[in-house]
Amino acid sequence: MAVNPRTLEILEPTGVTEKMLALGLPFRGVRFSQRGKPARELLFKGQVHHKYPFILGLSQATTERLLAVAFENAGGKIERGVELIGCRNEAKTVLTELRHCSDNSRETVFASWILAADGAHSTARKTLNVDFPGSSFEKPWHLADLPLSTPFEEDLGHVLFLDGNRFIFFIRVIDDITEPPKQNPIWRVISPQENTLEEIADVEPAGAPIWKSAFHISHRINRQFQVGNVFFAGDAAHIHSPIGARGMNLGLEDANIFSRLVTSRQMRRYEDLRKTVDKGVVKKNRTVVANRPWRNSNEAPHMLGAIELARANSAVAPAISENCYRPGSFC
Repeated sequence: MAVNPRTLEILEPTGVTEKMLALGLPFRGVRFSQRGKPARELLFKGQVHHKYPFILGLSQATTERLLAVAFENAGGKIERGVELIGCRNEAKTVLTELRHCSDNSRETVFASWILAADGAHSTARKTLNVDFPGSSFEKPWHLADLPLSTPFEEDLGHVLFLDGNRFIFFIRVIDDITEPPKQNPIWRVISPQENTLEEIADVEPAGAPIWKSAFHISHRINRQFQVGNVFFAGDAAHIHSPIGARGMNLGLEDANIFSRLVTSRQMRRYEDLRKTVDKGVVKKNRTVVANRPWRNSNEAPHMLGAIELARANSAVAPAISENCYRPGSFC
């Protein structure tokens, strides 16, 4: 849903950042409201000292599309409908077993290394018996993307506090800000409780949700970020709540550092460089969410801890694909 300043800088050399900025909406902060009390705001201006002093509102679907086009224009090939069903280290290579979903056929691929970014339920992590310690909240949170009739300013996130220590969060879903404005644009609505939208004055659904989900919040991080020649990144390495807009962005940072280490032939440093950083983000995220700084608008400044915006610290090396071969052919 959002692209942070560090990610915008990482992607500058690819040309993707320029396209993101053309399509996205810079969010300038978060407004906290509670019935009967004056609203309070946490603005990024003056807090985020970066070339891009904002969070860019842009859907993950659009971000993925832009990245895919840039990758293919650079000569890369994306194979869809192919599932990793197992992997293991063999001597100085990694043997991976793939399943082609179209016909259920199997394929064996040997690679000098793999970067496992296969999600929160990572097959690579499970196959290699990597512990994934952490904790999960007992009750699910609820999310919906739907058109709303609302007076909310679109360049702010909005947190509304309800009775009984409850809250509801609103943020615009941005696919292409250059498109003609819709009378009732799409907003993402997140809350730990169901059916809270009907309690909000001046906010009315203007249509059915285009997507909704219930999901459990977990905060976990791999015991190891490397097993032999298998390395872990993104949700395959760490998961946390969506508060702070760090999920996709943290995974892109993992991949950026890994690509630079591949280029400099220092891949063995990956775990030392990334685990401490990622662990710190997961810990801070869990602290903010578990301590529930959502009780009322007077505690809104504590949200600064949730908005963990990384600052740029170095140039970005181009991504490098692994050298791999398939029996009888090369890729």
